[in-house]
Amino acid sequence: MDALPPAPTSLTCLLVIPFYQDAGRLKPFLRELLGELPASFSLQIVDDGSGAEPRRQLEELIADAAAQSARAALLPPRHLPVNQGKGAAVRAGWDNYAAYDLLGFVDADGAVCAREILRLYDYFCAHQDAVDVVIASRVKILGRHIDRRLSRHLIGRVFATAVSLASRLPVYDSQCGYKLLKSRALGQVLPRLCSNRFAFDVELLMELAATGAVIHEFPVDWVDQPGSKVKVWRDGFPMLLDVCRAARKVRRNPPQET
Repeated sequence: MDALPPAPTSLTCLLVIPFYQDAGRLKPFLRELLGELPASFSLQIVDDGSGAEPRRQLEELIADAAAQSARAALLPPRHLPVNQGKGAAVRAGWDNYAAYDLLGFVDADGAVCAREILRLYDYFCAHQDAVDVVIASRVKILGRHIDRRLSRHLIGRVFATAVSLASRLPVYDSQCGYKLLKSRALGQVLPRLCSNRFAFDVELLMELAATGAVIHEFPVDWVDQPGSKVKVWRDGFPMLLDVCRAARKVRRNPPQET
């Protein structure tokens, strides 16, 4: 009888959750994460200058969550003095990146649930010798559930196509709010990252691709959540400008390949 293949080696993972006045949505999501993620995960919430009252709400939320029985570690929150944007919050949370095998970030709204976070992580662990980056993707395929209003889907696809053309990234969904990457891959590009807001995801992927990092997309279940901070009509054009600036930077001054 043939021996079973060895189980994939678990990788330590630092998962950053950018927070901006989001206590209502983060509370059930954080409980879910602590209840389902394994001990290989450390959760780092970064408050992006939310203000005094949201900060108090966050501290209460974390104190309640810390009393919950959990395997994943909940690290002390970090606080930025003023609102700077998602990219700045994620980079602040990654300051100790070399202590972990994998780094990641996920939106605080819970649109990608803990089960899907773990499923993508397990895929990464099983393919760790073949990939450097795995990004969640909202693609409707057999077996996957995408709960999204048609209007948001259509606007999102137009915007995603524009981003793909500007960035030249061969990915379907660069903006889904959950991504994992190897810490050694981040080390090559972290000093080059400068996008503070919602173009951060695209800039990160462009810089990683330019080093030769292998990027895989992974279809996940995704449920649209009310209260999004991103408004395509308001934020879309400034973000596209940021993507174009980042693309010019990478083309004119590419990082060294691995």
